[in-house]
Amino acid sequence: MEESPRHVTHLLHPDHPLVYQYHEASFVCSVCRITGDGLRYRCDRCNFELHEHCARCPSTISFHMHPQHLLTLHARPGTARLCRVCRVHVGGMVYQCRTCGFDLHPLCSLVRPQPAGERRANRGGGWSGFLRSVALMLFMHDVFD
Repeated sequence: MEESPRHVTHLLHPDHPLVYQYHEASFVCSVCRITGDGLRYRCDRCNFELHEHCARCPSTISFHMHPQHLLTLHARPGTARLCRVCRVHVGGMVYQCRTCGFDLHPLCSLVRPQPAGERRANRGGGWSGFLRSVALMLFMHDVFD
């Protein structure tokens, strides 16, 4: 795995560098508004904190649940939206397909498709139920590497 840089700059916080550091206390990510703990990028002056992925996420991605269009990172969703993976309100930066209205938390972009054999064995929720359960498990356990 690629080592995280010690300092980064972010488009939502251009005045000060963000430092990669560990704190035991939980935080609310200034990008996606989802709680995290442990390692994070932080500006001590402004109390601006980001998940590692949110600090370094690309501006455009392709995503397996929406293969027909690229998703573009936007600073704020503009209107009340729900992430299509976890079904949680999007309050911060969001990947969007403005053509189709597909919205995705930056952290939920880390959820990978379930192998076909496991999909058949999964009962009570199917494909979307599996993805929601994986996303919620990631959020509950802060496994965002």
